Amino acid sequence: MKIICRIIVSLLLSILLSFLINYSPKETTMNVFYTVSSIMFSIGMSMVVTFSPSGVKNKKYLTKIRKGITRIRNKFFIEFIIITLLFIVFLIINDKYNYTAFLIWKVEFDVALFVIIQTLFSMLYIVLTFLDIQKLNDEIFDKINIEIDDYD
Repeated sequence: MKIICRIIVSLLLSILLSFLINYSPKETTMNVFYTVSSIMFSIGMSMVVTFSPSGVKNKKYLTKIRKGITRIRNKFFIEFIIITLLFIVFLIINDKYNYTAFLIWKVEFDVALFVIIQTLFSMLYIVLTFLDIQKLNDEIFDKINIEIDDYD
């Protein structure tokens, strides 16, 4: 649901910006944003894949940790799939029409601007997910220390 809301906000923001400013991102700009988001996705996935709850003996905590890691992994996949699909749509439209701004029902809509705004939102979301991973890592550290203190 949050993703749909973000897409709608991106859409409305791109329509508003198309109206207010006369700027349409070029293909090279779009390539840079997609490349940066791809790198962020790669870093995030490597953080998830190498994440290890070793040392946690409590089954309840272990289940919670695994669910958290799965949730984070799924967030990364969804964000990257959205970014990739939008980038492909941009490339197809740009290739076919050689421009990305269209007038729809007397409202100007710039596909490139929409894609770049959505990519920025997705990149922000990925950064926030990085913070989720760090928080989960801290929780694991705290739980392990609690378990170690209980054994001492």
